[in-house]
Amino acid sequence: MVARAFFLLMLFLAAPGCDDGPNFQRLPVGTRCANDDDCGTTPYVCQSVNYPGGYCARACTTDGECPLDSICAGLLCRRKCVDDTTCRQTEGYVCHPTGASAPYCDIPTR
Repeated sequence: MVARAFFLLMLFLAAPGCDDGPNFQRLPVGTRCANDDDCGTTPYVCQSVNYPGGYCARACTTDGECPLDSICAGLLCRRKCVDDTTCRQTEGYVCHPTGASAPYCDIPTR
């Protein structure tokens, strides 16, 4: 009886960790990713088309919706940067100095 009660207690305590719910961030904005789950739950996404190695992002309309290390640029949170070296430069990412409230890492404008 005690073993069963212990098992049920452990099952109950583990259950909340199974579902992170909406708006849960797993990886920082701008991090490499292979799929949306790598980045977090909705509204976090992994941009993979035309983004070498993937790029964790979050839908936004204002900077206030983005994590502290990012800003809203083009309706997606982008990692803040100082210069190209603070981006994933070896993968082709550059620091865009204009187009948002602060410089941000993204692929070069085509």
